[in-house]
Amino acid sequence: MAFSYHNIRTRLALRYTLITSVLLFLYALSTSLFLFFYLTKQIDMNLKEDLEIIQELLAQAPEITYNMQHEDSLHHSKRYERFVEIWNSDGTLAYRSQTLQQRTLGEAPEKEEFTPNQIPYTVVLEDGTLMRFRSTSHAVGNKTYFIRIAMSEELVFEQMHEFMLMLLLSSPLVLIGAAISGYRMARRALKPIDDMVIQAKKITAENLKERLPVINSNDELGHLANGINDLLFRVESSYQQLQRFTADASHELRTPLTAIRSVGEVGMQEGKPSSYYREVIASMLEETNRLTHLVDSLLILSKADAGVVELRKERINLLSFVNESFDLVSVLADERKLNTSIDGDDGIFYNVDKTIFRQAILNLIDNAIKYTPTSGSIRIRVFVEKSQDVIIEIKDSGPGISPDHQTKIFDRFYRIDKDRSRGTGGTGLGLSIAQWAIRIHLGTITLESNATGSVFRIILPPLV
Repeated sequence: MAFSYHNIRTRLALRYTLITSVLLFLYALSTSLFLFFYLTKQIDMNLKEDLEIIQELLAQAPEITYNMQHEDSLHHSKRYERFVEIWNSDGTLAYRSQTLQQRTLGEAPEKEEFTPNQIPYTVVLEDGTLMRFRSTSHAVGNKTYFIRIAMSEELVFEQMHEFMLMLLLSSPLVLIGAAISGYRMARRALKPIDDMVIQAKKITAENLKERLPVINSNDELGHLANGINDLLFRVESSYQQLQRFTADASHELRTPLTAIRSVGEVGMQEGKPSSYYREVIASMLEETNRLTHLVDSLLILSKADAGVVELRKERINLLSFVNESFDLVSVLADERKLNTSIDGDDGIFYNVDKTIFRQAILNLIDNAIKYTPTSGSIRIRVFVEKSQDVIIEIKDSGPGISPDHQTKIFDRFYRIDKDRSRGTGGTGLGLSIAQWAIRIHLGTITLESNATGSVFRIILPPLV
C-alpha cells in the first residue's frame, strides 16, 4: 500500500514517531539537568575535601608558605586544578595559588565574612571564567584565616557540550529508526485487516457461506472479524429466508392465477348454459378472494419486516375482545358443528393495538377451526398466572402436530402436508402473522401438541 497520510498505518507511524520525539526530548532534558547537577555536586564535594586538606595543612604550619607548597597535591592536571587564596584576619593576603597568576578570587574579605563553612556559590571572574567557590574561616592558634578555594566550571560545560552533541547526532537516527519500526509494526498489526478486506471482496450473493479469517479470536481484530462473521451469518440467513419467501410467494401467487386463467379459458367455450357460467364466475371469485387474502398477508409481513408498523394502543377487556373476535368466525365453527367455549377472568384489561392484536387472535382461532374434525371441540381461556403473565389459551381436539413440525410451524409458507393447505384454504402465513402480532406486543406464542389436540398459548408480560 502506498505511503499516504490517509491510511491508518502511516498515521500510526507518524504518531509513534511524534511520541518517541517527545519522550526523547523529555529524556534529553531530564538527563541533561541530572548530569549538570551531578557534575556541580561533584565539584562541591571535591572543593569540600580540598578545603579540609588545606585546614589540616594550616594546622601543621610553622610557615604557611612552605606548607601550602603542598597545595599542588590538590589537583593532578590543569583540567582539574583548584585555585586557593588565604587571607589574614587583618585583610592581608597570606597565600595565593601560582596558577591564578594575575587574577584574584575576590577582594580582601571584611571582618564579618569570617564565618565557617559558607555554602558553595558561582562567581564570574573579570576574564569571564565561571568559578565555583567555597570559603570558610579557620583558626590556628591565635590566628584566624579566611580561606577561598575555587574550581573552574568549564569542565561541567565541556561535558554537557559533549553530551548534548552526542544527543544531537544520535536523535535523528533514533527518530528515523522509530519511524521505520513504527510503520513496520503498524503494517504488521493491520495486516489481518488487509486479509479481511481481500476475503470480503470475494464474498458475493452466491457464496455468502464464506467467512473472514480469524487469526486470534482474543484480540481486537479477532473480535472485529467475529463480529463481521456474525453479521455475514445473519445476512446469509436473511438472504436465504428472502429467497424462500420469494419462491414460496411466487408459487402461492401462481396457483390462484393459474386457476383463474384455467377457469376463464373453460368459460370461454360456447354453448354452455347460464348456470355453468355462474359456477365459473363463482370459482373465479373464490380464487380471487384467496389471492386477495394472500396479497394482504404478504403486505402485512413486508411492513413487519420493514419495521414501519406503528402501534396505536388502547385499553381493552381481553375476555370481551376474544368473544368479539370469535363472533367474526363463529359461522365457520357452526358449519363444522364444533363445540366451542370461551371463559376466563372478566376483569383483565390490557393495552393493545386492536387491529393487529385481532389478527393474531383470529388467525389462531381460524387455525383451530380448520384442523379440528367435525363435532370436535375448541376451548378458549383468558387468565392470569401466578407470575402475573396474562395468558390467552386456545385448545383444539385436532390430530395434533408431531414434534418434527412444531419447531417450523411458525415459518412462513410452512405446511405439514397437502391436506392441511389448499383444501382448507390456507396460505401458510397465518401463524407467522400471529407470532409477529404478539411479538410486537412484547409477548410470545407457545405450542403444546399431542395426538389428542394442540394448545396455542399467548403469553403477554404483566401490565405495569
